[in-house]
Amino acid sequence: MRSTLFLVFCFAFLLGCNFSKHDGYSITSSGLHYKYNFIGDGEKTPVEGDYIQFSIVVSTMNDSVLYTNNRSATGMAKWVKFNNSVKGAVQEALGMMIKGDSLSLIIEAENMKLEPFAFAQFIPEREDIVKAELVLTQHLNAKQYAEYQKRMAWKADDEMNEQIALKQFLRDNEIDENHFLDGIYYINHKKGKGPKAESGKSLLVHYKAGFLDGTPLDDTYFLDRPLEVRLGDPGQMLPGFEIGIRQMHQGGHATFIIPSLFAFGENGSTNGSVKPFQTIIYEVELVRVF
Repeated sequence: MRSTLFLVFCFAFLLGCNFSKHDGYSITSSGLHYKYNFIGDGEKTPVEGDYIQFSIVVSTMNDSVLYTNNRSATGMAKWVKFNNSVKGAVQEALGMMIKGDSLSLIIEAENMKLEPFAFAQFIPEREDIVKAELVLTQHLNAKQYAEYQKRMAWKADDEMNEQIALKQFLRDNEIDENHFLDGIYYINHKKGKGPKAESGKSLLVHYKAGFLDGTPLDDTYFLDRPLEVRLGDPGQMLPGFEIGIRQMHQGGHATFIIPSLFAFGENGSTNGSVKPFQTIIYEVELVRVF
């Protein structure tokens, strides 16, 4: 139903616009040439005071890229408070979009200079017209954005608290960076003399698992039932556990200290036994490789 209403809206909008001189494009009354590439799954277009994230690539008419906002280390664009005061360029286009929409734009350079996003400094004076590929990736109202900011603050606190606790544990147990291996801390207690754990091989593994404060989590010795896994099969073990077990030979004994990034991450375990941002410690015995 929503999709139908949206298409009706688009049709009505198009009737109010002239056809563009650029093939396949329509044009708004303010001179923005646009065409829809993909219709998203959002519920409504942004209004004044909403917050949005969008990706954009601005290029010449010959497809030489002039600007993109996706150069951050995280790959995430910044949140922007929506303002539809400028017509004829990107702000107007964003006001026409729902979350997930993709638009191609052709923009007069003079209109682009009115934008608050500082694109104009990347457009050479010789270019009097540019293209832009625009995707509205996120859209929150003011209340939703405030809640999102709180969640991000809690997440940052949880991440910081995990790092503080982990560093203290390492200091208390005199575990230095020589034990750091591909994201986990690996402490070897006994080097096995049997076959090495390798992809495609089945393993019998005994382990005790717990948290940095000593709280136990799991113990295969309790029921005398070692874990049987096939190394390399997806979903068989935590990423950090797999990193550690690949260092071992049959008969070996080691401890893996696995930060949450390589354990249950920012969501914790599905059954709630491991909270978000929890480092897990495994004491592991590789019983058999076959």
